[in-house]
Amino acid sequence: PGPSSPERTIVENQILQQYKQPAAVSKQEASQRENNATNASSTTMSQSESQMPAIFDGLKFELSGFADEVAEELTDWIAEARGEVMFSDFKGVVDFLVTPWQGGKGKLKHKEQVNEYWIDDCLEERMLVPREYFHKVYNVPKEMQDGGGALEGIVTCVSGYNGRERTFISDMIAQLGANPQDVFAKKNNKESGVVASTHLVRNTPEEAKYNAAVRWGIPVVHKDWILSCFKENKLLSELPFLIG
Repeated sequence: PGPSSPERTIVENQILQQYKQPAAVSKQEASQRENNATNASSTTMSQSESQMPAIFDGLKFELSGFADEVAEELTDWIAEARGEVMFSDFKGVVDFLVTPWQGGKGKLKHKEQVNEYWIDDCLEERMLVPREYFHKVYNVPKEMQDGGGALEGIVTCVSGYNGRERTFISDMIAQLGANPQDVFAKKNNKESGVVASTHLVRNTPEEAKYNAAVRWGIPVVHKDWILSCFKENKLLSELPFLIG
């Protein structure tokens, strides 16, 4: 093949930047950075707690399906926002049953079920945010829980989606048996532990990774492809979900 065009060189260099490892630092520098980060985190948490508005005032919650430490942290934050977590001896109806997105059942009657990402987003935005698709619960069928998965062998990179939406999409990809790799790669790189991407999951036909995918012949699909594969529990055609 002939030499690469300037445009291709720029795009591929941007993608390949992901392979670079951070420069090594001394133990003393690493320790100092860790201490600074810990102090900053403690200060931020203290300020956040003292300033948290009463966004959950009057709302009752039930938590189910979480590890003890996660449930304790959620309980503390809900209480900080003036909400109340109820337990099995409660006789009324709670406003929200909160479970992992993969599903779960509570012991109390509830009006609505959400996952913990909705709680996190409300706390971050300091308001009751609308319930988006990634705040819902998608009960995982038993056959999907037993291993394997409809997308086994697929290697994705999620681009253009941010925050907990991105986390949710990556979680669902992993649940389907695929590899939600952070790096978008044209080929395997054993030194970096990177494998070649088979799909780019993106919301718009733009940006360096999209341009690289077009050049490399890698399909670019909307997140609805992932949701539909999950719903049907099988590998679906990408054609109806292609971007660009």
